[in-house]
This record gives sequence, structure tokens and C-alpha cells, in this order.
Amino acid sequence: MFVGAPENEPTARYVNALENLFVQIRGRGVQWSADDRERAQRWQQMGVSLPRIVAAIQTRAKAYRFLHGNAADLPIRLRFYESAVLGTDALKRIAANMPAPTAPSIGLGPATLSLATTNPGSARQIRDVEVERDGSDSPATKVFDLLDHLPTLALESEDPAVREAYLRAGRSLARSLTGKTRDTADGIDGPGAVAAIERARRVLRKTMLEGIGEAARGGLEADVHTELSRGMMSASARKKRRLVLVDRELGRRFGVQFPHEDGWRQQ
Repeated sequence: MFVGAPENEPTARYVNALENLFVQIRGRGVQWSADDRERAQRWQQMGVSLPRIVAAIQTRAKAYRFLHGNAADLPIRLRFYESAVLGTDALKRIAANMPAPTAPSIGLGPATLSLATTNPGSARQIRDVEVERDGSDSPATKVFDLLDHLPTLALESEDPAVREAYLRAGRSLARSLTGKTRDTADGIDGPGAVAAIERARRVLRKTMLEGIGEAARGGLEADVHTELSRGMMSASARKKRRLVLVDRELGRRFGVQFPHEDGWRQQ
């Protein structure tokens, strides 16, 4: 239930429908604050359709439950889902107090209110649309975006070692979002996000090397050693090069993608 009431009937219908849809996704009731109401009203004014919101919330909920288990209670603050719902361009306009581009009118009929009307692939399509981002993204948005893609990456691999590595890397990333509550991410800045992503890469690499087995690890290390022996370099340069080669081999042999500021990719 929202605290306070929207000012007009179309907005009231929109936010009430959004509340009902979120209850279905979360599996239990919620009580949203005045901030949540204002956020929902802004989405309505920007022309964000309910199916888009549902797909985006499902994407973030899937990532959250991948890390914390299917029984985990989802964060209830809409702020937690906003970067997935709107995408970075819209968030930049909000920060700059710029008007949103003209959007089509919002349908609030029964077809819009049913979770069954959401295309199962729509969450992924929304993420694809929102990939066009640049260095001005907020640090928290970058980390959230990496987390949003984790379940898909894990499901695409049949190797238990790869899935475990993604899980541990994701948990490492999630710990960096040190907001005042689990629904916010106020505690991470630019350098903090860069450090968190690098830390997640180390966790992923370490978990993979531990999980692939002695024989596979020995073969990988042998190939890396052969590559390193082809040129002269300082000890520090050799150490950095070794990590690059290990990541490259993990990607080539096991399809592992590593987190970077601009997304997941093979080395």
C-alpha cells in the first residue's frame, strides 16, 4: 500500500496497478513510502509502460534471488529497481532536471495489468536497449547492470565450476553496494566501483582455478607459462600479463566472461 494518495485518477490507477504487479512478483504485500509514490508518478509522467516495469523488476529480482536464494525477500523500495526500469539516459535527464521525450500514451486495461502478457524475453530485450551507456553512468548503476546479467550468464553454462564462479563473483559485487539499506546503494563511488569490479574478477578467477580440477588447471598453467616465456619483461609486467593470459584461457576453454565497467566479456 502506498503512503499518501496520487493526485489524479489516471495516476492513481497506474500506481495501484504497479503495486499489485509488484506484490505478484514479490509474493507478499508491501507498504511503499511517499518517495516510492513520487517515483511511480514520475515513471507514469515519463510514459513508462507497466509491462516494461514488470520486465525490468523481474530481471533485477532474478539477479537478487540468484545471489540470495529463491526464498529471499526482494527489496521493496522502487529506487532499487529504477536503473533497470528507466535505463541510464532517463536517469541522466532526471539528474539534469530535463524533460523526457514525448512518449506514447499508457494503456491501463486488463491486458496491461496481467503478468501473463509480459513477453518472457522482454527483460533481456530491455537490457539490450539499455546497454548504450558511457562513462558518465553512476557507479552503482554499473554494478547493478553487471548483477542483472548474472543469472543469464550462469544459465548459459552447464559447467558447475563456472556457475559457482559467477555466484561468488556476484556476491562480491553485491557487497560493494553499501547503502543505508539494502534498497539503496549510496555508499559506492567511482573508485569504489572500479575496485569492486576488479575484486569480483579476482574472485571469479580464483574460484574457476579451484573448480576446474588439477588436470585442467595444469594444462592451462602450462600454456600460460609457454606464452610468458616468449618475451622479456619486468616482474610486475609479467605478473599483470599472467593474469590476462589466465583470464583469456578461462574464456577460451570454459566460455567464462569477466566483469568490466562496460559489461561482461571474455578477456
